Amino acid sequence: MKTKEIGSFTYFGQFGFNTSFRWKAYATDNVTVLSPLRIGETETLKKVDITDDMNFLKASLAFGFGAEMNLSGTTSLLFGLNYDLGFTYAAKKESGYIEKQTYTYGSNPEKMPQRLKSNAVILTIGVLF
Repeated sequence: MKTKEIGSFTYFGQFGFNTSFRWKAYATDNVTVLSPLRIGETETLKKVDITDDMNFLKASLAFGFGAEMNLSGTTSLLFGLNYDLGFTYAAKKESGYIEKQTYTYGSNPEKMPQRLKSNAVILTIGVLF
């Protein structure tokens, strides 16, 4: 949606769907050690590969508005503000990496449930030729 030129500005609105595909995913994790020799100690693990915990596809609804200012001929300065509303989960339902530990003797750790949606506010500034 775009208006005709008003002065030197053209205003527009955007509405649509975005999809993205996961390639690799890494994290930095602060963990509590449960080993009998080091129980309660914490350590930081860097560049932990969490690719298997993340969904391959992320889908979202995008909407926003903006303005284009004509500088000269076909060259314009562009300003836009969008909101990206994720409606699929970025992470899988249960983590293969994170475990929920209960402190009952002989119990096995459970998979940690996770719910992660990605929303974003996007500012666009650019030059169109």
